[in-house]
Amino acid sequence: MQQRQQPVLLTVRETAELLRIHRPKVYDLIKNGTLEGFKIGSDWRIKRSSIENLIGEIPESFFKKLREPKDEAA
Repeated sequence: MQQRQQPVLLTVRETAELLRIHRPKVYDLIKNGTLEGFKIGSDWRIKRSSIENLIGEIPESFFKKLREPKDEAA
């Protein structure tokens, strides 16, 4: 069985879905240089490697906090 290769370039919508953020935030991340993107006509494309680098910069402590059960107030 062949594995499907991941696309090198993603749309703003695909990037937003992957990062689970709103599309305007993707544009902000492109504008401030956090994500590497460029325009093809009127559409933006974002390099997958740029997204992977961003994810890799998130500290492990952030993910540990997500896994910890939240204290419930009685």
